[in-house]
Amino acid sequence: ATKAVSELIRQSAQLGKASSRAALAPARQEVHELQQNVSRLTPDALLADAELKDVCGLIKVLSSALMPPEARFFKAVGDQVAKVPDSPDAFAHFALAAAEAGHWDISRQVVEALCFGGAAAPNSLSGGGASALALSAAANGALNAPLLEALVRSCSAGEMDLTPAHLGDLRLAVVLASGVLQKSDSQVLSFLRTMCNEVLLDDPRGAPPAWIQYPDFLTDAEHDLSQALETCELKHCRGTVVNGAFFPVTCHALKAVICLEMAEAGAAYFNRAGRCTWQVWKYRAASAAGWRVYAISKEDWENLSDTEQKVNFVRSLLQGQPLDLKTLTSE
Repeated sequence: ATKAVSELIRQSAQLGKASSRAALAPARQEVHELQQNVSRLTPDALLADAELKDVCGLIKVLSSALMPPEARFFKAVGDQVAKVPDSPDAFAHFALAAAEAGHWDISRQVVEALCFGGAAAPNSLSGGGASALALSAAANGALNAPLLEALVRSCSAGEMDLTPAHLGDLRLAVVLASGVLQKSDSQVLSFLRTMCNEVLLDDPRGAPPAWIQYPDFLTDAEHDLSQALETCELKHCRGTVVNGAFFPVTCHALKAVICLEMAEAGAAYFNRAGRCTWQVWKYRAASAAGWRVYAISKEDWENLSDTEQKVNFVRSLLQGQPLDLKTLTSE
């Protein structure tokens, strides 16, 4: 068992060198194999033969690739929350992984331990840890101006180690924590404006290519959706960045993003049913920029057998009400 756990930790550390969700997209097969091997273990066996920070890193890799481990692993690590001061960076990434996997009680518990246990004080987190805590705190409704200022100071102190993925998480945190900027000081605003305003969000879908090649980044199903819109004679774009988030199909006339919620498009989990948390966050980013959101489930789309049915479905969808994001609680 010890040898097996050591190999899993080695594999996750190797995959973790990608340091972003987008960079893990080309390695989905390797991540899937890792997830399958982890599922054969018990949490106790994993924690007995690996360091806690390494287990947090493993869970981060799986969750970032939309293949989170089972709930029992999150619970087992969450039960170690008293050890947060020993590994604040690892727990900051774990809190974000728990949020991305939809384990809100656990994520919130760790965020509270980090924020109120002194671990989020300036210089106690790396830039990457600070950006992860900012996003998980924002998603849990706990990112206020004083905490944002402390975390931005940590990011600024470790600026040389910040990656575009870290800056994307910080940008998204500010979007999710609506109103926090109005209460923040000028130094925070200056850092965010200089470092984050133009960065793309770190999307598990993968990193989009240069804008002129955006259509090549669409899945086959998204090309089918685009064809249905063309048949409806509705002008649209194949690939648009809205508030830092990439959306495959958009209509400027309606100011709407239209999404097929499939795992291959980074909109759903690979190993369980349902829209993923990250997709909800992207919807909130689009909404914050004034865009409507229309979503099509994988099941609904695949039940449409021909072009005529798809055209009628899309026409009916766009004539109806957009997605009500207030019903999409992040918790």
